Amino acid sequence: MARAPKPTFITELPLVASLAQDAVMQGRFEAGRRLFNAVLGDALKALDLMRQSRQWQAARALHKGEPKSSERKARAAAFKACDERFGFSEYSLHALATGHKNAAAFADRLGAHETQKIASRVFAALQAYAFGKRGRPRFKGKHRPLHSLEGKSNAAGPRWHADTATVSWGKGFVMPVKMPGKTQDPYIHACLRAETKYCRITWRMQQGKRRWFVQLVQAGVAPAKYDFLASCQVVGLDIGPSTVAVVGDEAVALERFAPSVEQPWKQMRVLQRAQDRSRRAMNPDRFHADGTAKRGANKGWVRSSRYRVRQARLQDIERKLAEARKRDHGHLSNKILGLGNVMQTE
Repeated sequence: MARAPKPTFITELPLVASLAQDAVMQGRFEAGRRLFNAVLGDALKALDLMRQSRQWQAARALHKGEPKSSERKARAAAFKACDERFGFSEYSLHALATGHKNAAAFADRLGAHETQKIASRVFAALQAYAFGKRGRPRFKGKHRPLHSLEGKSNAAGPRWHADTATVSWGKGFVMPVKMPGKTQDPYIHACLRAETKYCRITWRMQQGKRRWFVQLVQAGVAPAKYDFLASCQVVGLDIGPSTVAVVGDEAVALERFAPSVEQPWKQMRVLQRAQDRSRRAMNPDRFHADGTAKRGANKGWVRSSRYRVRQARLQDIERKLAEARKRDHGHLSNKILGLGNVMQTE
């Protein structure tokens, strides 16, 4: 019987990484990307072979039956036998990933915990694909890199040290954290009082530069930021295209979705037109005489350095808009929860 998941929450903090540390972490993430692709390729082959086998076809033809019935148990046992025969299990992928890591000499870049977590990520994606919940998993390439690596506990892999507010990742590799003061952000310090289960290192592009963050997976329930009313208070919601009407016992309001978000249409239009002119000037052989793009020419585009700078500016604009929407939606959710926790809507 599967264990019930225990409540957890995430506390994210920015890291201070030097140029040398940035290069080391990029090498580790590149090793993780290659390991992910190697494990995914072998696992997809095993899944395809298993689906083509007569044993799997016979298991599929068995009657499902009612829950907890003998027919359902026999069908599950038949599928489990197929998984064991073709090595389609999480622990089999752990051993496969360890073998690939040792063969590629990645021991100085990835530890045992990070390797097993990569294999678990592959297995979760393949399970969702096998049960028809998601599409076929894709390999990670240059434009779809690996964005996070994590351990299994705070005793190995990336480790959080609360006493020094630092994160270590291997011998002699220590990165300080940008820690706000207790008066600046008391919520962060309240979150850090909980036990840290494991750490996740992630990165995002901000203003054209790679920024590193640590996500602390904390045990328990996140502390409340606001004082809410007593439970079982009823709140009515009438959601429209851009507004929501809120009716509670204590207040009535008509709120806009993301009121602080103002789309910079003119700035984006100027950048996109400059991008189009640059793309046509650098790739004249990929367009017809009437200005339309040639079909099938999707690879090998030449992009100038200024094109890449403008592309980073466009991405940063979209990132800021997404963060502003998320922040405003959180504020609106807290306002509604301040009136009650029983929602009634159409």
